[in-house]
Amino acid sequence: MRIAVTQMSNEVLLRQLLDAIPAFVFLVDQDVTILDYNAAAAELLGPDPQKALRQRSGEAIRCARAKDSPEGCGRGGFCRHCGLRSAVNEAFAGHRVVRRRVRMELMEAGESREVCFLLTASPFSYQNHERVVLVLENLSEVVQLERIIPICVRCHKMRDDKQFWSNVDEYLRRHIDLTFTHSLCPDCVRIEKAKLEQT
Repeated sequence: MRIAVTQMSNEVLLRQLLDAIPAFVFLVDQDVTILDYNAAAAELLGPDPQKALRQRSGEAIRCARAKDSPEGCGRGGFCRHCGLRSAVNEAFAGHRVVRRRVRMELMEAGESREVCFLLTASPFSYQNHERVVLVLENLSEVVQLERIIPICVRCHKMRDDKQFWSNVDEYLRRHIDLTFTHSLCPDCVRIEKAKLEQT
């Protein structure tokens, strides 16, 4: 009786741990069919996330290319180049963790939007079944900042949408809560050392 209680406690603990992760976490099979997901992923899946179970990932997260073929996600011509599907395939084939940025076009209320994810596909085996834990971290805001930040060619200050110019570290601290430590690269060390020797 004690073993069953311990196993149930472990299952509850595992569920709570998965749901505490703010990234979208999915358990998928070799056809990238969703077998389970965490609370964050449930938000991505829409108002009825249970419908996503047993669906291929592209269908579940509303990939704009999922319906290119009548057979659905993974069967269209574009799917051969899908970063998500290829990462999962690599994880299964090489029994190794695959980590990369992927761009996807997702449909939301009839509109398509491009989303950039940092994807991690990590294989594991459980009760003789091969699975992959698929983690999607949304990088869209960071990628958008990379694309649109005006930066001074000379002093490298950055301009925000209020036309205020600030240093790179101040800008990133304000907009995406990044903190920097300061150092000198080898080229700048030489320049500063030469200045000191001249005085």
